[in-house]
Amino acid sequence: MKTKSSLLKLALSGFFIFSASSALAYEGSCTKPTVSGVSKDDMNCLSKNLVAVYGEDGSMVFDSKGKKIIPKNRYTYIFQETEGLIAVANERDGNFSGGYVDSKTGKEVIPLKYLSTGHNDVGLNSFSEGLVALQNKNHKYGFVNTSGKTVIPFNYDSAESFSEGLAVVSKGKYGFIDKTGKTVVPLNYDYANSFSEGLATVKKNGKWGALNKQGKVVVPLKFEGVLGDFSNGLASVVRKDNTQGFINTKGELVIPYKYFAYVDEGLPQFYNGKAHVTDAQGNFYCINTKGKKVACD
Repeated sequence: MKTKSSLLKLALSGFFIFSASSALAYEGSCTKPTVSGVSKDDMNCLSKNLVAVYGEDGSMVFDSKGKKIIPKNRYTYIFQETEGLIAVANERDGNFSGGYVDSKTGKEVIPLKYLSTGHNDVGLNSFSEGLVALQNKNHKYGFVNTSGKTVIPFNYDSAESFSEGLAVVSKGKYGFIDKTGKTVVPLNYDYANSFSEGLATVKKNGKWGALNKQGKVVVPLKFEGVLGDFSNGLASVVRKDNTQGFINTKGELVIPYKYFAYVDEGLPQFYNGKAHVTDAQGNFYCINTKGKKVACD
């Protein structure tokens, strides 16, 4: 799930992990079918029309009409569904192998031959814009389409799935490529996040800023903490002492450093004009894009 490949990024983009089954699920409403011997309380949404059922005797996937898509015990892990494919994996003797199955038939479309793309745990990237970034047995990253064809060679040390037509890749340093594999933004950065709202936050020489799709720096690389992705025209900025505020697309601090954030737990972002924040006293609430406290619902 973002794509961003780590499980943390998947969680932020609408997916989360079930510890009982190591399945990732769609964090939203879905139609839960009636299945004999299975409680709807034990079903979790993989998408609007797919549910995962898990238990001690194995995990399964059903569609909204109750058709069994994946029988139990076929896969060790069942991950997210994107662009008509469900990410799945097996782990035997400590060896992870992942691929994708058709979300209507359960037929394997992309063979289980790829390594985990989760940074902190097992996981696979989500498809985005018809492609997915995968890691081969040689620990190199490339891009595969929904038919399983390699369209960008496995030449990279790391890669994230496409966002707004460009993808983050690295060979020691980070930059961006287009869907033909052409380097659009040179691999000159120490770290880079995927594009969001036309901008990508990047790090160089210990400072953060943001680029446009032409590779031009539009938010100066002057922030010593961490910058999150832009959403609703604002991005979280966290200083080294973990105090957090928000900047606009010009790099201006428009919501002061008066909140507290743990970078490794994900930076707050605005959705539909609201963001969840935590103040210095540990109070958790929502603010609007003007920094005013508002109801979260």
